[in-house]
Amino acid sequence: MAKGKRTLLYVLLGIVLFFVLAFGVVLFMGWRWYSSHRDAAQEQVAKVEAAGESLEITHYVPETLPPEQNGADELQQAMDLLRAAQVSVAYELAEVNCEPGEEHEEGVVFTDIDGADSTQRVANLIQECENQGVFEKLENALATDGIVFDLDYSNPVAMKMSHLTHLREFSRLLAADARLAAAQGDPARYGKRVRQGFELISKVQDEPTLISCLVSLAMSNIAVSAVELDGRTFETGLSQLDDGQLEAVQKVVGALDLKAMFERAMLSERCFGNFIFDKMLTDPDYLNEIAGDMRQARSHIPSFLMKFLLSADREYYLEKMAHYVELAEKPYYEVREQLEGADAQDRPKFAFISALVLPALSNAFTRSTECLARLRCTNIALELLKASNRSRLGSTEDLLDLTGFEEERLTDPFTGERLKAVLRKADDGGALLVVYSVGENASDDGGDLTKRETSPTPDIGIELAVGK
Repeated sequence: MAKGKRTLLYVLLGIVLFFVLAFGVVLFMGWRWYSSHRDAAQEQVAKVEAAGESLEITHYVPETLPPEQNGADELQQAMDLLRAAQVSVAYELAEVNCEPGEEHEEGVVFTDIDGADSTQRVANLIQECENQGVFEKLENALATDGIVFDLDYSNPVAMKMSHLTHLREFSRLLAADARLAAAQGDPARYGKRVRQGFELISKVQDEPTLISCLVSLAMSNIAVSAVELDGRTFETGLSQLDDGQLEAVQKVVGALDLKAMFERAMLSERCFGNFIFDKMLTDPDYLNEIAGDMRQARSHIPSFLMKFLLSADREYYLEKMAHYVELAEKPYYEVREQLEGADAQDRPKFAFISALVLPALSNAFTRSTECLARLRCTNIALELLKASNRSRLGSTEDLLDLTGFEEERLTDPFTGERLKAVLRKADDGGALLVVYSVGENASDDGGDLTKRETSPTPDIGIELAVGK
């Protein structure tokens, strides 16, 4: 009996020792796993620093301007006047179709535009902006050295950026007034509003965040839309501007550096994610502030396990963002294949913070390149409309053989080859100038821009009427 008890004791002791040993092995392997990912994350940080970059978003914040040189206060006053007037201007005439007092999708109430046609409705809205001094304040802001808003970059997650909505609304306002000037046959005001639409983007293009970049891209498309109207229903447009007015617009368009803006946005987006990881390492409960629907699913994770998982998660995030930063520095046509499916590649299941803060950036690359293509097409059109180049529009010469024009500005960002320009006969017998990029699919549709309403990958560019 005693021998049986000893045997049972030895068996139990062996089982205990086995589990203790197994637990020790698991702890050792876990520690090695944690240490390897932690060291790999530290290596990623070292690479960032060695490249002269930073993981602190404040590194990319534009320099503060003296009050007299900063147009932010003037623009804020213009925003307040716009809200006080309860006016929101859409960038297409046909969009202004609300009943008096009806809520617009932007959340701003239209003024009384009862019984007028669409052009008159816009005229009423523009006039109210004039009466409230909105344009005066906006012009004062654009006359300064820059527009730098006082934002709290110390906590990117909680940073309030309500001004971005108003910036886009101002772009619509300027585009709407440009259309109104075109409809009224006022080329001087038309040229001024077109120029100001691009100038507003140039004043805020140094704001580093990705959302700021995306809003600037939207503003660029709105500004280009005010240029492109010339090929449709308006008698006044770019072709009615003199060389001085064309050069004023071209100077502002040429100052826009969408490529550099997007590169900076990628760098700051990496800082944004790194900030969250830093906060999580010191305060695991910080997840509750950012997780949204994930809150209940993740808030129960113990802090020691959270830090354990964050090591691999952070390594993945920094490695992924390093890849995007590298791709952003290169032309789109060189990295197109690498971007395909890049957002969903090899993300570990446990990388839940990366899933939360790592956006789908491949689409942002495409949208940025589309805006760059439109901007280059606009710049070329401005050059071709100058008196010194007008003769080309009626000849067999290569329209893009522009002396002194930088080759980069003639390059299609989707292919690396030259952009294309053709003359086409309009339905009314006039001539249409079409400057275009072949777009994301790199397939030339002959500059048929009407396909953009039905095709996911149409040619991209602008179409202008250039005479009978």
